[in-house]
Amino acid sequence: MTVLGLVLLVVFGIKAAVVPLHFWLPDSYPHAPGPVAALFAGLLTKVGFYALMRTQTLLFPRDEPWPLLLVLAVATMLVGVLGALAQDDLNRLLSFLLVSHIGFMLFGLAVFDAAGVAGAALYAAHHITVLATLFLVSGLITRRTGTVSLSAMGGLLRTAPGLAVLFAVPALTLAGAPPTAGFVAKLALLQAGAGAGAARRSSRAWSCRPAC
Repeated sequence: MTVLGLVLLVVFGIKAAVVPLHFWLPDSYPHAPGPVAALFAGLLTKVGFYALMRTQTLLFPRDEPWPLLLVLAVATMLVGVLGALAQDDLNRLLSFLLVSHIGFMLFGLAVFDAAGVAGAALYAAHHITVLATLFLVSGLITRRTGTVSLSAMGGLLRTAPGLAVLFAVPALTLAGAPPTAGFVAKLALLQAGAGAGAARRSSRAWSCRPAC
């Protein structure tokens, strides 16, 4: 059962762009047309995560957090955000951010309790809307400026304030600025993680009490 669980983790991890299986995503989304990239960003990785969540919770349930998945979640968050910081291409930046935020969903799943899975599902629903919107707006920005280079498209706030607002709102949601849906989803995941940690410490203290 452990081997089967790991096989499904690898298979659906590739689909969900989990680090180190994310290699295909940053080089594919930037070359797709804006509407196609928006569709892919909204659905493809989330379908992979949904399949991962269903199989791991129904076929291989656990009574406590899964350390391997927690490590993969943190690695996905860090690699994605560090990759985004190094990009000058707007679409590649969004692609790496997509990878990073898959890590948040994995964290909720790795907690393996009702609160964590609920937080991961909420984050996935929020992520579908926000990333699709950002890629659509990126297409509009690219059409207006004729470039995907961030260093060459400055000054849009003055020349196209509407596009600036359209990009800023989902970007703030993705960052988790209160009171957006991103803030609610991140708060749910943090509470689930804190609750799981407190429950684990409590169970350890209870198991040590007879020996003491």
